[in-house]
Amino acid sequence: MIANATPAGLRRLLSSLLLVATACAAPAHAATPLGAPFTVTQDIGSDPTHALARSASGSFVVAWVESRIVQGVIRGEVLLRRYSANGSALGAAFPADPGGALDLYGPALAADPSGGFVAVWGQIAPDEPPNRAVDYYAQRFSASGARVGSVQHVAHVVDYNLPPPAVAMNVDGSYVVAWQAFAYHPLIPGVSWVNLVTTNVYARQYGSDGLPRAAAIKVDAELPVNANLAGYPHNVDVGVDASGAFAVAYEVVLGASSSIQLRRYNADGSARGLRVRVSQLASFFGIQPSLLMNADGSSVVAWSRCQHPGNPDCENFFQRFGANGAKQGAIAAIANPASGIRPTTPKLAGGPNGSFLAVWQVVQGGGGKGLGQAYHADGSVDGAVFMLQTDAMQHEVRMNVASDASGGFVATWLDLAAGSGEFIYGLKGRRFLRQ
Repeated sequence: MIANATPAGLRRLLSSLLLVATACAAPAHAATPLGAPFTVTQDIGSDPTHALARSASGSFVVAWVESRIVQGVIRGEVLLRRYSANGSALGAAFPADPGGALDLYGPALAADPSGGFVAVWGQIAPDEPPNRAVDYYAQRFSASGARVGSVQHVAHVVDYNLPPPAVAMNVDGSYVVAWQAFAYHPLIPGVSWVNLVTTNVYARQYGSDGLPRAAAIKVDAELPVNANLAGYPHNVDVGVDASGAFAVAYEVVLGASSSIQLRRYNADGSARGLRVRVSQLASFFGIQPSLLMNADGSSVVAWSRCQHPGNPDCENFFQRFGANGAKQGAIAAIANPASGIRPTTPKLAGGPNGSFLAVWQVVQGGGGKGLGQAYHADGSVDGAVFMLQTDAMQHEVRMNVASDASGGFVATWLDLAAGSGEFIYGLKGRRFLRQ
């Protein structure tokens, strides 16, 4: 009993208690922004691909494609920019290719704990009838941004609207590159434009000196693109653990649907069993897998499940795997969407003790917004969904995320320039503290 309490005072007290109870019941955010978003570049150019990698101490590097107008033709140059752990830029942007080569696209990045990193990109080769070709290259850098060795030619592949390559780096600075390749097999001798088209996913290991350790590994059997009974692999991601063992995740299109597959390898490049079907859903497409591999060999794969690729009415999911490759728990949804909001393309980053987080974009009407969710090692949610920038529906697309040893992380995204009147996207980023 409360002595000498008036009815008005009791109402105020009850209201205060209700607010406290509501606040206690609501899940807290597991991520706290460290300052406002920062701008990496104000104009990302015609290629929206960008990449992000972070060291154990929190320094990070961003890669993107800068457009150059040469004799009236738009040509791309891959640029890199390094940042300290507090988010301050460490010098100006510089080209990934030492000669400042153009016609580059699709950069990918990975970093080791000390801040050394590797950049991978594609370069469009001169026309090779009946199809264009792409060369993939890799360059190692020290923590200071100095080049380690020379640019390495990874592969020469036929270009058929290929997605960007993927790369993952081990604690000792060695790394693995994965990519998709098409091949064209003439069906009529002497007629170059009548072909059987096949595709495959490849991976290649490199030492900490940037030199290849062995020839490229064919991840899956080479299959016809239009073979509904077999399917064809593409949209690749790769991860590596502290021992040098690695895994490749990719999508396999199968008739009117597709599945996400995972293939694991030992440090010497030998296969660790057959491919594992992460998910296959009839009449749905599993799109753009993201692979996180922890130091102990456990992993998480995330992907979007869409009605069809052209008009993605999507949901996001993840599946955890133990160090032995066995599935851990059931497939879990990433933040079930509200009505009319379509989440797509989740990206993963690791945290302490096997914890992890996902960031993704949601699309509603003509706008987009970046969201994130932290998870415990057992796959249970850690706090509430958080926003990368603001409550309002903006034009935020193509999220990336990378974390440090403490679980603190950086997210980057493309953002439509306000008031430009044109579709000019800038590249933004923001640092977060993991609670």
